[in-house]
Amino acid sequence: MRHLVRIAPFPREIASDINIETVSTENDDTDGLDPLLSIRLSTRLVLPIGATSNQKGRMYKYIASRLKTKYAVTPIHTRQELVLFSNIIPRNTDIPIDWKQKVQQWNSNHANGNDIFYKTPEILKSHYKSWLSGQVIDRTITRNSTELITIKEQLQSPSRSNNIILPPTPNIPTDATITLSNTNSFVLPPPILSNSISNSSSLIPAQPPQPTSTRQQHF
Repeated sequence: MRHLVRIAPFPREIASDINIETVSTENDDTDGLDPLLSIRLSTRLVLPIGATSNQKGRMYKYIASRLKTKYAVTPIHTRQELVLFSNIIPRNTDIPIDWKQKVQQWNSNHANGNDIFYKTPEILKSHYKSWLSGQVIDRTITRNSTELITIKEQLQSPSRSNNIILPPTPNIPTDATITLSNTNSFVLPPPILSNSISNSSSLIPAQPPQPTSTRQQHF
């Protein structure tokens, strides 16, 4: 989806504070250009094909005329700007960056309207954040690639099979062992007879003497 954005003049107070020179555009050289400039709202400038291929760079001149600045204010997008950013912005530092001072240096000493254009502190800071994100991604990819190579070499090492330590075999009881154990738990032990019980004579009561029957013979 494309958005049509009308470019308003750059605020003079802000321009003066960050060394952006403002100009009058009564006699600009922008004939034949659409008064509504199509810009994709992103951190990168999207220009129509051929816009900068002519000798005057008329698209950049058109942006500058709408902003009423000497040069166009654009995101970092040319090769020369990328190199310049790398040279003047410190990397991997814990010291806070003075973005206002950096953009003043950029606009005063380097902007030329051909391949290096005006910037704002927000533009430099946004590009720096994108660069940091890219560095994190690159380091992550590099670290993971190194670890993967190391793991692959270890897995393919011929000596790896000789150094394998097998885990101990777990002592899991079988069904037969469990059944036998359960059966033994229900077997009653044999009775133990004491001396008093084993002496049967002491346990059998004495029988009274039986009377002897006599048969009287009658003659």
